[in-house]
Amino acid sequence: MAVYSFLAVFSILPFLASGRDQQKIGFTSSLGQVRYTLVKLGQLPSPIAKHPLNGTVYYRKDHPSVITISKLYYPIMGPDAFFWAGEDSPGCNDDSIGDTSYYLPVGKVGSTEYYSRELEILPAYDGTEKDVILRLPAGVTVRQLKWFCLWCRDFSVNFGQIDFDV
Repeated sequence: MAVYSFLAVFSILPFLASGRDQQKIGFTSSLGQVRYTLVKLGQLPSPIAKHPLNGTVYYRKDHPSVITISKLYYPIMGPDAFFWAGEDSPGCNDDSIGDTSYYLPVGKVGSTEYYSRELEILPAYDGTEKDVILRLPAGVTVRQLKWFCLWCRDFSVNFGQIDFDV
């Protein structure tokens, strides 16, 4: 009987450990593998009432060039808004445009192409979609970043920013 109880608990453990809040759990078993461990960077604030914003921002411990946002809530799109991150302080303003700030499109590799009108604009999210995955450009990791934000280029408005020192 004890063997069955052990197997029952052990068989669901990989599913429990894969949750977003289980940041420090990582193991391998014959029944499954946790794909990655997430480390929390912060909670997106919502300083602009016209464009509410919320979500928890993480990076992958084993791949620190991948940023994950869980439960992103951004129901009202900005006309030219996208995720942006950079290495210089204070960050997320017109003075930060340059080779050390990165446009981060959802599901693609980021770039320094700030002025390109081909940039994908962030669609609305209601908080129930899958996690948002962002990838920093080759050779850049979160350890180099000082800030991360949702930025509206047309109006030079910061919809919400996280400052960090990883």
